[in-house]
Amino acid sequence: MTTSIFDDVSMVATVLRVRDVAASTRGYRKRLGLEPIHLGPDGPDHPIAVYTIAGSVFSLWQLPSAQTQVPAENDRNSYVAAVPKADLEPVRRKLIER
Repeated sequence: MTTSIFDDVSMVATVLRVRDVAASTRGYRKRLGLEPIHLGPDGPDHPIAVYTIAGSVFSLWQLPSAQTQVPAENDRNSYVAAVPKADLEPVRRKLIER
């Protein structure tokens, strides 16, 4: 049986890249009735809003000014982040080996 690279993960979060966190937060509040559990900066130029739904975590993370999502540039797109309980390097090596 193959072990999963997620066996030692403490949290998984979906990160949605958005143009404007403040506007998106207002829209999520009005349309979905959601309130962020955290709203603030992830560094000086990267506002972030964090939500939970049924035990799942997702974040709205603002793109830098004048940037838009480009499918070929994954750092600008939405993604899933898995947070390991211990050092990330062994997980990285497993992925490279596979």
